[in-house]
Amino acid sequence: MFKSCNYCRHRKKKCILPSSLATQCYDCERLGIPCEFSPRNSSFKRQKTSQLVAARVSNSATTKPTWPAVGETSAPLQHGDTQIRVADSSSAADKIILMGNQSENATNAMAIADMYWQHVHPVTPFVPDEIICSDEIEQNRVLHYCIELASHLSLHDRRDIIVTSRINDDLMTMLGDEEMSVASAAGILLLILRMDLNEQIAHRTYSAIQSARALVLLPISILAGTLITHSWQSLINPSYEDLQIPPDVIDTYMAHLDETSFTYHFFRMSRLLIDFNLLRESWGTEPHGGDEAKSVWVRLEYECLMWPIKLPPSLLDLRDEMPATPEAVVLHCLQNLMFLSFYAYVFERQESLGNMLLLRPVPGVMHFLCSLARSTFVCPQHVIDRWSWIAHSQAGVVRVMLRLWRISKFENCKAILNLWDDRGRFPGLVASMREEIGYGPWAPELSDGYTVYWTFRDLRSMSLEFWLEQNQ
Repeated sequence: MFKSCNYCRHRKKKCILPSSLATQCYDCERLGIPCEFSPRNSSFKRQKTSQLVAARVSNSATTKPTWPAVGETSAPLQHGDTQIRVADSSSAADKIILMGNQSENATNAMAIADMYWQHVHPVTPFVPDEIICSDEIEQNRVLHYCIELASHLSLHDRRDIIVTSRINDDLMTMLGDEEMSVASAAGILLLILRMDLNEQIAHRTYSAIQSARALVLLPISILAGTLITHSWQSLINPSYEDLQIPPDVIDTYMAHLDETSFTYHFFRMSRLLIDFNLLRESWGTEPHGGDEAKSVWVRLEYECLMWPIKLPPSLLDLRDEMPATPEAVVLHCLQNLMFLSFYAYVFERQESLGNMLLLRPVPGVMHFLCSLARSTFVCPQHVIDRWSWIAHSQAGVVRVMLRLWRISKFENCKAILNLWDDRGRFPGLVASMREEIGYGPWAPELSDGYTVYWTFRDLRSMSLEFWLEQNQ
């Protein structure tokens, strides 16, 4: 019998059972999460160290140790595979991604429907079952093409990535000037967050879905996919118009998803983003202050801070230097941009919203936000190649950190910004960032991001929980 359950062991807390017959410890019962006891495995750091020692003993040490796992292979990456460019490489973290085995030959030989169910649906389940099970999946060239591309962009696929310009040209040719069909729009939804699609194609897709909504009842998977992709796009590009799709379509679709799956938690985080967008819209039009307004903002912040608690181990990205699955890295980057956007928005309205939530850009909070930003930049190139929106989220983090620097003048902001340099995709942003912060040198404060994150999360969430309990 283990002394602590998984949750308490992870938090380094003593596991307290309310009674001898209780099936859940006090913390798990309070949070409403499973109270599970799993065998204790050696830590990732200890396993890596043991591997290096064994290699030296056998005179076969390597500078890039591989990560052993049954049925899995790993891709060792140095410093986020050049995503972090710093003079002192010791200040950056190596990131190893845990890759599943996906055979190129087996994928090529699949029927298009099987390809969708195996490689696309577990990540972006936006195409309705009735279309996948009909002849339209073979007859619609755009849908067929998009499913093949989305399968090729699987996070566990090792094939070379197709040139984006060629894909945009192919799609523009296939779409032509005719009105886009619902099936074609569903196919393009699979790619909007996965690759750098021409903005004209994305706008046409959203317009086609809006037009179809006025005539027929669209499947909920298309509505959910439209709202999710549009919300993340709008977070970094405000030019997208509001779609007026009710947020509860995501709740309805989530009810049918496996709660341990990537899709379920991706939808959960997307719903929090949608709630944040709605609150931002209402804050500019409704009177400020009052317990009702405070309650919704406090609940949103509390739910954001509690969001990682329900993630299964396979979707946790705990430390920058520890291995993680590519799905965990994607969720981690989305979460970080969401958190940073929330706190920057609050700090820019310090006299109203900041004071109402008792939040200020003090050093303790800024260390927390800097740890989020730094962690976003430690992203393997393999993940960015197959989920290109992550590169845009990194640029979004840069824009937020510049806003935080203007507000707080917290010196570590410049050191964190100095870690990013994606002039290939964002030459204008790199130039404007350098013009504002200069060229350094700065040394990022090497605080333990893991400890900073969980300490702030624990203290802040407990205070928010107390306020919510007192004001129910």
